[in-house]
Amino acid sequence: MNKKHTLISLAILTALYSQQSLADLHEQCLMGVPKFSGEVVTGDVNFLPVYIEADNAEINQPNDATYQGNVDLKQGNRHLLAQSVQVKQSGNQSTPLRMAYVRNGFDYKDNQINMLGKDAEFNLDSHDGNLTNSEYEFVGRQGRGKADNITLHNNYRVMKNATFTSCLHGDNAWAVDASEIRQYVKEEYAEMWHARFKIHGVPVFYTPYLQLPIGDRRRSGLLIPSAGTSNRDGLWYAQPIYWNIAPNYDLTFTPKYMSRRGWQANGEFRYLTSIGEGKVAGEYLGKDRYSEYASDNRKRHLFYWNHNSSFLQNWRLNINYTRVSDKRYFNDFDSIYGRSTDGYANQYARIAYYQPNYNFSLSAHQFQIFDDIVNIGPYRAVPQLDFNYHKYDLANGWLNFKLHSQAVRFDNDSELMPTAWRFHAEPSLNSLMSNKYGSLNIETKLLCYSLRAEKRFRKKCRGRAKNGKSSYSTI
Repeated sequence: MNKKHTLISLAILTALYSQQSLADLHEQCLMGVPKFSGEVVTGDVNFLPVYIEADNAEINQPNDATYQGNVDLKQGNRHLLAQSVQVKQSGNQSTPLRMAYVRNGFDYKDNQINMLGKDAEFNLDSHDGNLTNSEYEFVGRQGRGKADNITLHNNYRVMKNATFTSCLHGDNAWAVDASEIRQYVKEEYAEMWHARFKIHGVPVFYTPYLQLPIGDRRRSGLLIPSAGTSNRDGLWYAQPIYWNIAPNYDLTFTPKYMSRRGWQANGEFRYLTSIGEGKVAGEYLGKDRYSEYASDNRKRHLFYWNHNSSFLQNWRLNINYTRVSDKRYFNDFDSIYGRSTDGYANQYARIAYYQPNYNFSLSAHQFQIFDDIVNIGPYRAVPQLDFNYHKYDLANGWLNFKLHSQAVRFDNDSELMPTAWRFHAEPSLNSLMSNKYGSLNIETKLLCYSLRAEKRFRKKCRGRAKNGKSSYSTI
C-alpha cells in the first residue's frame, strides 16, 4: 500500500485553550488525564509506512481496497481500530483522487488526542477529513468534548454542534456548548458561535460570538473560563480576559462571580523591560456576603509583586512581596499567589553586587503571619547585610579561603519583645589532596558570633520609658 495512504493523517484538534488557560486549570482536574503509551517517533509521520491487519481484505488494484472485521491500522504513533475501512482511487493516473472511508465506528489514538466516532472520510492527498458523531479527549492535558460533525483542513478545523470541558469523565462541573467552533492552527486562535457556558448543566452565560487565543502566540481576547460549585463559595464562574498590550507587556483581568460571596475582581500585569521583568497582581472582593463575615462587612483583598532585574552589569535587584487583608484569606480563596498551608505571606527585597571572587547584598525581610494563636507579631530582618569572599589556589594551590559574614537587625512591633543586632563571621581554610588512589579534604573554620539585644519595656517613672540592654559574643 502507498505510504501516502495515511488513513488518519490527523493533526486533529490541538487544545482549545492557551498555555495561560492551562495554568489556570492545572489545579482543577489534572489527575486522571490520559497519557500516551504508544510508539514514540521522530520526523514526519505522514511519510512512515502504513500497516493494516483485518479479518478479511479485498484488493482491486488500482481502484480500491476494502478491509473488513477487526481492522487494525498503524502508522508511527497513530493507531486506528475499526470494523470497515475502504480506500478508493479515481481519476487519471497523473492526478488520482484517493479517498478513505471508515464505517460502523472507529477508535483512534495518537500522542495528541483520543477519538471515538461513527463514520469518517479522508482525502489521502490533501489530508482533509470529515468525522461524524465523534467524542474526543486530549492526551497529556485537560480537555474533552463531542461534536455532531468535525471537518479537518490543513489550516483550520470546524466542529458543528460541539461541546468542550476541561473536567475529567464523571465530572461535568462546567462546559461550553457552541453551534460552531472553528480553530485556526497557524494563526493560533479559535472562534465560537452561539456559545453557551453551563455549570452542572445549567446555562449561566451566552454570547453570540467569542474569539479565543490558543497555542503559545499571545492574542487579545477571552480565555477559556473556569467554573464550579463549593460549600464555601456556592456557584462560581470566572472569565479571564487577556489583553496583549505590547510585545513586552500584557494584562489578564478575571472577574469572578460567587453566589455566596459576590463579585471578585482579579488582575495580573506582566512586564519585561530593559531594567527587569516582573508581575504585579491583585485580588479584590468589595463585600464578602458569606454568612460568617456578614456582621464584619469586610473587604477582602490581595496584593502581589515579583520583580527581578540586572543593571550596571554586576547589580541585581529582587523583590517578592505578598500582602492580604486578613489571616483567613488563603483559607477562603483559592489563589496562585499563596497557600493556607504556608502559614505566612513573604515580603522580601534584596539588592546585591557581584564580582568573580566576592559579593555583598543589602536586604529586608518580613512576614505576614496567619496563625490566630500568636498575639505577638513576627520578627523582621531590617536591614540585613551579607558579604561573601573566596580566594582559591593559595600557597601554590594547596589552600582555599572562604569568608561568609552577616550583620542583621531583628525588630518587632511589640514592646514586649526585644530588638537585637546579630553579627556573624565565618572564615574558613580548606585543602583538597587527591590522586588515583583516593582523596583527602581538610578544612578548618573560625566562627565569630555576637548578639546585642535591647529589651524594651515601659515603666511609669516620671512619664519616661526605660530600656534594658544585654549582649552576648562568642568565638
